[in-house]
Amino acid sequence: MTISSQQNFSESDDFSKLMASDSGFRLGHLRLYKAELLGSVDNIEKLQQFRQFFGDSRSFTRLSELFKDDSNKNVALNYFWHQICFNREAMDRILSMATEGNKALLDSIHESMSAKSLKYYHKMFYEDAKKMDKIIMTIEPLPLCAGLKDASYGSIKNVVQEMMRSKKYEEAACYLMRNLPKVKSLENESSDWYFDFLNACLIDSANRSIPEFIDPDYKIHLDTYNAQRRILKISQNKSGLQNELPNTVDELEKSEELESRTQEHYKKYRMKAFSVPFTIFSLGDEKLERLDDAESIELRPYQQELVEAACRGMNTIICAPTGSGKTVVAAHIILEHFRAMKAADKPSRVCFVFLAILGEFCSILISISRCYIFITLSQLYQNSVHF
Repeated sequence: MTISSQQNFSESDDFSKLMASDSGFRLGHLRLYKAELLGSVDNIEKLQQFRQFFGDSRSFTRLSELFKDDSNKNVALNYFWHQICFNREAMDRILSMATEGNKALLDSIHESMSAKSLKYYHKMFYEDAKKMDKIIMTIEPLPLCAGLKDASYGSIKNVVQEMMRSKKYEEAACYLMRNLPKVKSLENESSDWYFDFLNACLIDSANRSIPEFIDPDYKIHLDTYNAQRRILKISQNKSGLQNELPNTVDELEKSEELESRTQEHYKKYRMKAFSVPFTIFSLGDEKLERLDDAESIELRPYQQELVEAACRGMNTIICAPTGSGKTVVAAHIILEHFRAMKAADKPSRVCFVFLAILGEFCSILISISRCYIFITLSQLYQNSVHF
């Protein structure tokens, strides 16, 4: 098979296009097949075909002498490899030599991968032509295999472990790194191998520096991936229940046919919502009438600036000194939310979390008493309802 036909092996996929257009990626990928490619140089005649890539004729003569000596043949091949492995013409020549009559090797080298998988595989070659080579020289395959738990990695792990038993350490690392992106039977995304690889590296101290070497920002992407996996696992464990629940909040509210409720609704609600007596208040109509009206909130100019974004419906973090009235600011935002939602004839709820400090509790209560239902869920005020 000619070089041109190898390059056109599968022009329709992104992997083949990258192999043809990006010399750094192509050479880095081919270097993962070092053992297979070097194995094709099995006689002096084949070695002679690479004479042109050695500038010094004396060094090539010395190489030839070492190659002829069986005890030094491996030394000669390693020197030969380092002279050609960054030269595209030389690597294409040894590729042609190795794949002539060996379709399985050709298929393995040019086996395509999904776009997502290729994206992460390419990270290991991007910006540094020797990045993958450095990974290969650093990685400890056995601890890494132990961290790859998915059954889809089983066949790869078996081969790697056998190579390690035969003390083929570099070959095992190359086999692992070139085959992980090709795993297609993962339960979820085809790019999962990359994050599984990062997680497996972090388990063992020998491999712990590799993720940051590949991507200095790997923690952000890995944390996001792990969080998504946890959510997916929880949803799968509750698949039966999930099928019975609405998919979105909007669907949930539609299914309940909620509407803005009057105080009469609240009276009925509070009686059926709790099966035990209220520990602080048991509010009948008479006690409700005796409650003071909510105090009006008049914000100072600096407080008005604090609430501006929140009252426009934006997620907001408010920072202000102690004693500046942050609790009152929170009460104002709560009331504005309720008013806006009521004007739009939409249901509304607010969850307000604060320390179990009676002063803050009372400050909020004073601002919304008799206006809205107020349910406390802390141990200090549990099962109490206020208006």
